[in-house]
Amino acid sequence: MSQTLFHFTTEEEVRRTAQFRRDMFEGSGNLDEDTLAVDEDFDASSNCVVVGIVERDEIMAVMRIHVLGGKVRTSPAHHVFPDVLGPELDRGVRIVDSSGFCVRSALSRERIDAAYRLLAVSIHIAGRLSPSKMIATARGKHGLFYRHVFGGRLACEARSYPGRRHPLSLYIQDTGDLVARLDNRGERRFQLDGADRAIVDGALKTVMDRRGEG
Repeated sequence: MSQTLFHFTTEEEVRRTAQFRRDMFEGSGNLDEDTLAVDEDFDASSNCVVVGIVERDEIMAVMRIHVLGGKVRTSPAHHVFPDVLGPELDRGVRIVDSSGFCVRSALSRERIDAAYRLLAVSIHIAGRLSPSKMIATARGKHGLFYRHVFGGRLACEARSYPGRRHPLSLYIQDTGDLVARLDNRGERRFQLDGADRAIVDGALKTVMDRRGEG
């Protein structure tokens, strides 16, 4: 069955993605009910894009992306690591913060493909913004993935993160360096087709219009 990239825009659609995240993180034992509301408040940020993979109207995977720059600094990672990200923003760098990344556990090969597809979305958005850096908050094997595949640098050791039981570390990578690294390795997994690019470009335009940069 074909899976489709989807930009969630209405309040009801975004609520569905929040419930999906809750279910996935609860199932993995990484949901912190006490701070969940803090995390979910970021869904409504004007600089936020929520995308996912759907199949027959069922959510298979979701990712939340915040675009930071100038005085616009609202995002989960900036909330947790302001001392690390603030100086980067002060230098005029835009930051793409991908968070709430989860995939339905019942998937197999489709699960992997959905994960790569959503990572490609964040790379595409960061590539549209210059100069920019991509960041990721992760732990364990996910942190190793960002380091070994994307060449991400560990910018800060693990800290408590809203909505999560386990602390997360911060990884950062210059977007240009990341794209060059993937090109040199002949990586095709993180490239979007024309239809997906149109969806993502439309989502990014919505965010930039809200910021007065459209």
